Amino acid sequence: MGALPALGSYNKFHHDCFKDAIITCIVNTLTCLLAGVLVFSILGYMAHIQETTIHEVVNSGPGLVFLTYPDLVLSLPGSVLWATIFFVMLLVLGVDSEFCNVEALVTGIVDNWPDQLLKHRRKFTVALCAFLFCLGIPLVTNGGIFMFN
Repeated sequence: MGALPALGSYNKFHHDCFKDAIITCIVNTLTCLLAGVLVFSILGYMAHIQETTIHEVVNSGPGLVFLTYPDLVLSLPGSVLWATIFFVMLLVLGVDSEFCNVEALVTGIVDNWPDQLLKHRRKFTVALCAFLFCLGIPLVTNGGIFMFN
């Protein structure tokens, strides 16, 4: 079960989800197009500044976000403001994604065993978050980047 069905389960039973689905598809498509234009224009700009090709500028994976974009942000006027906005955006995006992922997982598990878990949903959610937190601890060690890749 994904995040959208899990979050959609909070709607009223006779809610018109067709309009929501159309809006979600349109916003998702426009967001992807805008993000693609922005990412590749930034990479092209950085390649132009460094007088090299885009292939030499690009660090795939987490390097793109944590190495390439901070270099760009530092070259902008008002770099402290832009850096703050950029990393707050990353934080908000990460937290929001985790809320949706945890809610989808909790909803799927609780829906499978409602007699046992529905009364204790909050406790189950806290326990699941603690378990997932423990699973994430190795990713913040020195070898975490190797497990991430």
